[in-house]
Amino acid sequence: LNNNNNFAPFLPCFIIPLFYSYITNKQYHGYIAAAGYISLLVLVPTSSVMWIFYYLIMIGCALYFLKLGTNRIDVLYQAFYTALSCAVVTIIFHFASGLGFASLATSVIGVVFNVVLSYILVSIILPLYEHWFNIPTKFKLHELSYTDTPVLNRLNQVALGTFNHSKNVAEMAYEGSKSINANAELARVGALYHDIGKSEHPEYFIENQQGGHNLHDDLNYTLSAAIIKSHVRLGIEKAKEAGLPQEVIDIIAQHHGDDVIQYFYNEALKAVKENNVDATVSEEDFRYTGERPNSVEAAIVMLADCVEAASRTLKKPTSQRYDKLITNIFVSKINRNQLENSPLTLENLNTIKQAFIHVLLGRDHQRIKYDDEGDKD
Repeated sequence: LNNNNNFAPFLPCFIIPLFYSYITNKQYHGYIAAAGYISLLVLVPTSSVMWIFYYLIMIGCALYFLKLGTNRIDVLYQAFYTALSCAVVTIIFHFASGLGFASLATSVIGVVFNVVLSYILVSIILPLYEHWFNIPTKFKLHELSYTDTPVLNRLNQVALGTFNHSKNVAEMAYEGSKSINANAELARVGALYHDIGKSEHPEYFIENQQGGHNLHDDLNYTLSAAIIKSHVRLGIEKAKEAGLPQEVIDIIAQHHGDDVIQYFYNEALKAVKENNVDATVSEEDFRYTGERPNSVEAAIVMLADCVEAASRTLKKPTSQRYDKLITNIFVSKINRNQLENSPLTLENLNTIKQAFIHVLLGRDHQRIKYDDEGDKD
């Protein structure tokens, strides 16, 4: 520190790095902002190397404690631990600079006040910024991940099968994203909302038919495909009405890419062949009209969606059978170019596959069969 070091604890060095880290969900973005702040300090004539290191360590402490939680209430803990650590750092630098006890209390009180005020200001500004610009911060994503939001409540009421499917996909997408250090909260929220368009015509989707009459038996295959495709468009509309962040809407729009609805396409080809009809089956009539996933999270949701649905068809599932099923699904998506716009690597896919297997084995765990059903947990 230098001769003006008494003012050092009071300088507002925390606000911009904290705010930038919160709105981007990336700690390293906070470090980039801190580097810019420190660069300005270098231009101050009275600055010193010790002064610059003092600020670097204090900002580093603040950014380190961002990992403590995803709830807004967790900001209190972050502020407490940041204030405590910065107070210790201030004491160390205070004596290292050769200052006595006379101004120590002022420096410690100053840095604690600085930290607390910074967190208060960020906590006030951040929700406003989230609302104005619809930014998916980790706080907003965590709030959207609650399944009692109005959109998900309606899905639960009218399409219980789809709702439960979405919850399972969300768990798989979260674990898959976390395994490769992607935005796990965004993937979970995107997966929870990816099928909200099915709340309009839930009876046309097999997970909601509960073994009853399949309405597609009364329709031609092209019309059936059109109904299935429509849930993506309807989901985008509902997401916009609900004010979901654009990143979540993109996942909804891309979770099927422009892939072919293989079941109805194959059935249409089979019908033409069996009936010797002189007609052609256009693949475009059975193709989704969305974009291919262009983010890691959207690609993971696409894969989790397919795997979760296909896993329901396995008899006596085991780790090996899940491995084979998931590998086949991943390869088919690659062969149909559905992952070509996403940043996923083959190494990523292998890691994600293991995460998916772990979740599926937990979902399908076995229980002891009791002779007296009344004793069962």
